[in-house]
Amino acid sequence: MRLPASVARPARTLVTLLAAAALPLVVQAQGATRALAGSYAFEVLSPNGAVKVQMVVKKAAAGYDGTLNAEGFPQIQIARAAANDSGAVFEADAPDGNGVRVVTKIGADNRLAGMVDYGGMQMPFTGTFTPDAAGSAAAAGAFDGVGKYEGATSDPFMGAPSFAFVCMVTKGANGALGGGCGPAGESHEAAPFTSVTVSGNQLKATGMSPAGPFTLEMTVDGGQATGTIVLGSDKARAKATFTPAAK
Repeated sequence: MRLPASVARPARTLVTLLAAAALPLVVQAQGATRALAGSYAFEVLSPNGAVKVQMVVKKAAAGYDGTLNAEGFPQIQIARAAANDSGAVFEADAPDGNGVRVVTKIGADNRLAGMVDYGGMQMPFTGTFTPDAAGSAAAAGAFDGVGKYEGATSDPFMGAPSFAFVCMVTKGANGALGGGCGPAGESHEAAPFTSVTVSGNQLKATGMSPAGPFTLEMTVDGGQATGTIVLGSDKARAKATFTPAAK
């Protein structure tokens, strides 16, 4: 079935716009709550069908260098970017006076979702974000996960109505993240983490305890952290106070 011209033209214009040139080179990043550097791969659901897009953002001296590639069309460059706690907003200026606005939200495991806005027409997309390690480390004020997480589960856990815990995330001289978790108020050694990853304001740590493997996932907002703890077949929601390590 052919789309009405009033719908088909804006969608085609968007694809044409993605192929346009003569846009500014350097992305000016506003805000430093999230590192923007990395690769954004997503599929836009337009009225004319799915359009695959690959967006690469790199740290530059004056902000970020950004490029956008729509499948089957030449590469263009992004004009502006603004970071926030959950993702980022990217904008490009069109030669016809309209603009493209790409609003991204980065979730657990770097899942990407958002909306492309062009000429008042909003089109959803989903995809993945692969952060650039060097760019993330260089971003001023970027959350690195290092510090103390002290809290308790809000659900029953391991046979108890609530489980109080203290977790420490540390950074070695080589930049590798480590640390461990243990019950609050107990003097025995914390169970060590075997893997710690940070994406935006989200922390995921896995480790091995005497009771078996465990996973801690936390989303940090200022001094508060919320997430889940999993140990074996037990899973519980958790809240904690986050105290960042002294820099």
